[in-house]
Amino acid sequence: WDGKKATIHGFKIWQEQGRGITIDGTISDSAEDTLKVGLQDINVEYILDLVNFRSVLFQGLATGTAIGTGLLSSPHATADITVNNFHFNNAPMGTLKAKAGWGDTPYFLALDAAITDKDRGHTSLIKGGFNIGSKEIPDGLDLKINTKGFNLAFMNFFTKDILEDVNGQATGYCRIFGSFKNIDLEGDLAIDHASMKLPMLGTKYHLRQDSVHLRPGVISIEAMISDDTATPIAHPFRKDSNTPNDIPHTARLYGRLMHENFKNLHYDFDIQACRLLGYDFKDFGESSFYATCIATGDIEVKGGPGRLNVNINATPEAGTVFTYNVSTPEALTEANFITFNDATPLLQSDSLARAQSAHIPPISS
Repeated sequence: WDGKKATIHGFKIWQEQGRGITIDGTISDSAEDTLKVGLQDINVEYILDLVNFRSVLFQGLATGTAIGTGLLSSPHATADITVNNFHFNNAPMGTLKAKAGWGDTPYFLALDAAITDKDRGHTSLIKGGFNIGSKEIPDGLDLKINTKGFNLAFMNFFTKDILEDVNGQATGYCRIFGSFKNIDLEGDLAIDHASMKLPMLGTKYHLRQDSVHLRPGVISIEAMISDDTATPIAHPFRKDSNTPNDIPHTARLYGRLMHENFKNLHYDFDIQACRLLGYDFKDFGESSFYATCIATGDIEVKGGPGRLNVNINATPEAGTVFTYNVSTPEALTEANFITFNDATPLLQSDSLARAQSAHIPPISS
């Protein structure tokens, strides 16, 4: 260092496993002086932690070269990086190859990238970048993604309080944008196939060849879903149920997942079901009842983290079981959400009608 520039020869931080950083070149205010940084299997998540970027997770091991000029006056830099075992929000995506540039637009790191995963049939083209260090514009990102076979498991990072084990692939366009603290999405995707669990219902559903519309604050879904029943029971669909679907163990779903930059998530789904498994718990747990419900009709599901409201206009089908714990008097008096009706008058009326029709004595009370 001579007061105006620093010259670096063979600076190296290395691990025995072959992971490390090398630096060579000159740091000055001259556009002719160049600094070269070599990366070998550097942890991307660790680098992003250094700049406090945690709204979404980018993970993997980066290898490549970055070159900077005029770093003490008008810094410009380019990078050609490959990220192996790339993950987005813990979801494996494949191999990321990216070219990045800094300096052409103030405080903006431009990105042109492609992700490929031959094993999963996934290809994504990404253009956009990151705003960093501006006093006028909050630090953030704006990435436009055209994709085929995109791994939907990235949604688990956002929906863990509502859904579990979101898996599948989608094809279409998605934009990820906003400040690092307020990420949002927009775009339109076609679901190639997907599955997810609803822990509050104890059920798992599969989607196929359906659409997802991403808008700021809202994810809208129009889908044909099927439950996880291993052996669907053949049963003619009742035309008087006002449901256009006639395939057992499926339903038409229209719904929205609403959020405030992926905080305060809540949902609103309308379901038109045909013999759909809509609720399935096999033991009491901490509740006073458990049930398996297979139903045909209309179901409205609303709620959010720790909250579930279900309105049902449906007929229970064969296989439905409701088990209630009446082992103590308190179990009856404290369960205000259940109303018990005496069915004896209805049974007597039915018995009388059948007896009159068959001219046999009715069942006595």
